[in-house]
Amino acid sequence: MKIKAKDVKIFLLGMFTLFVINTIMNWDEAKESFMRGFNESYDAIGMNQNNQTKKLL
Repeated sequence: MKIKAKDVKIFLLGMFTLFVINTIMNWDEAKESFMRGFNESYDAIGMNQNNQTKKLL
């Protein structure tokens, strides 16, 4: 049995759908994780002013 392009498309659509459902169901956790990661990377590359930690929201 060969894997066809249709099978790959359906698989990717299913993965995307699960990602969207998970994000919606755990919105607060997803937002908190995103903001924490953004702030940590923002600090790591030295984009903050006067080497002081700058937090969003």
